[in-house]
Amino acid sequence: DISPDGTEVVFTAHLRNRNESTSTRWRTYTYNAKKPHRPVLLTKDFKGRTENPKFSPNGKLISFLATRKVGFESDNLQLIIYDRNAKTFRNTTGNFDRSIYYYKWYDDNTIFLTATDWGIDKIYIVDITKEDDIKNLTDDFFSYIQII
Repeated sequence: DISPDGTEVVFTAHLRNRNESTSTRWRTYTYNAKKPHRPVLLTKDFKGRTENPKFSPNGKLISFLATRKVGFESDNLQLIIYDRNAKTFRNTTGNFDRSIYYYKWYDDNTIFLTATDWGIDKIYIVDITKEDDIKNLTDDFFSYIQII
């Protein structure tokens, strides 16, 4: 994803090494195109895989999906928010018992996400200013949903 001011990129990458074929520990980095340097690793302390990073509309936060531990492929993907000023991470869906497969920022405090619940894809809305504030917006009439 590209930052709102167009100066930075946030991305997920897999380190090339001898364990590459057996490890799913993807990590999330930022790169400042205005101040070229090596990419900055954001998720050094995360044990599991991280993926699909995105800047918030104001660029103050970075969101991404993460599993709790490496090698546990059926683990739920959780929505993590990184506060760039405070340099802190917060799991906004820690008690949500579904794996998130897509999400999109709506505004600086709200994210729409999709997850499958008993074989039915549903859209949820998350207020990231509150802990585990996840509301289902759709009912059981849909079988495939994608937020555009």
